Amino acid sequence: MRLGDFPGHADSRRRTMAAAPNNLQYWNAYLIAVYLTGDYELADKVLDSVMEIIDQLDPEKRPKAFEICELSLFRAHLHEKKGEIKKSIKTLEKKSKVIVDEVRGGETLVRLYQQNNQAGKAMNAANRLIELNQ
Repeated sequence: MRLGDFPGHADSRRRTMAAAPNNLQYWNAYLIAVYLTGDYELADKVLDSVMEIIDQLDPEKRPKAFEICELSLFRAHLHEKKGEIKKSIKTLEKKSKVIVDEVRGGETLVRLYQQNNQAGKAMNAANRLIELNQ
């Protein structure tokens, strides 16, 4: 990949992924490449496809809990990048059971609650972080 040629890299990853559409690693590479182009709408759609593939996998072949956690946090990040703060909050609240990185999830929620003028919820999330770190 030439430095800064994110669209070319995304196209290359798309072609690679199309050659082996059930390969989750290719989908993840394509997802990141699309994200780097700044096309957050397409990245969101690609992430939907990644999650559909994961749902179709045999349980023993599914990604580990921390990988699902990262994808959930990434989904929230995409919503935030698109200015969809409420959607980002909803994603984190809905996926709280799969978010293994409680500190990162909590810090993100505090920031998003603050951006959404929800001081009480931000304070509760901050207190939860303090409890986790004691």
